[in-house]
Order: sequence, then C-alpha cells, then structure tokens
Amino acid sequence: MALGETRTVGFVFLSGQEAVEALSTKPTFFLWDGGIIGEARVVEPPALS
Repeated sequence: MALGETRTVGFVFLSGQEAVEALSTKPTFFLWDGGIIGEARVVEPPALS
C-alpha cells in the first residue's frame, strides 16, 4: 500500500468477539509492527447472501 491509500481487509482475532469489542471502543485504532504502520477502524462485515 502507498502512503495515504485505503483498503478494506478482513481480520480473524484469536480472542474473537472480545477483541472486536475492545477495538470498537474508539473510532480508530493503530496498527503496530515495531512502530505505528497504519490506522484502522472496525466496520460491519458485508451481509451474506
């Protein structure tokens, strides 16, 4: 990804819904890999048809 680019990706958390609830307490959270590498927010998954 280039600087400023946005993308919607899926994540699976080992602690499941507990992680989603913890990350949903604020509008955004930071992605960390030895330093901040991005900013993210939790969105509702698309409806299954």
